Amino acid sequence: DVFNAVADEIPANVTVLFENLWWPGLRLTDARKVKFFFERIERKNVGIMLDTGHLMNTNPRLRTEAEAADFVCRTVDKLGPYAELIKGVHLSCSLSGKYLRSFERKVPADLNAEAIWRHIAAIDLHKPFTTTAAKQILQCVQPQYVNHELAYETIEEMIPLMQQQLSVAR
Repeated sequence: DVFNAVADEIPANVTVLFENLWWPGLRLTDARKVKFFFERIERKNVGIMLDTGHLMNTNPRLRTEAEAADFVCRTVDKLGPYAELIKGVHLSCSLSGKYLRSFERKVPADLNAEAIWRHIAAIDLHKPFTTTAAKQILQCVQPQYVNHELAYETIEEMIPLMQQQLSVAR
């Protein structure tokens, strides 16, 4: 509803991509929910930006990049015709299942912004792929756009991370 209310302000030649989440919402793990979402969008030039890390975070049983790539590709395949909406990929690896299984699902008493940030960063890791699982995902999805979405503080930290991921994604 919010998007539909502002959609006329976006030029018609601009493609709007909706990113999948790892919390409830557009998770991409249920084709019926993807259909429900996109049937309500009152605009033609839309699609999906598949965030691989977010999708991995929906499955805390994933332990390896190979398992993650298989999961991502199977999930995309299960989307059926809605998989064609995937126009881009935010490529990163997030194997945080051990952490996801380690904490109690309740709001802590000492909740503050720093604790929230640390918690989210422990779930959504934004690490580079280190195996050809990245290439497998890109071959499966065939995106028009790839954004290497990695966590770093400085350009000096970013360079080897990008080199690592690019070396296994091509």
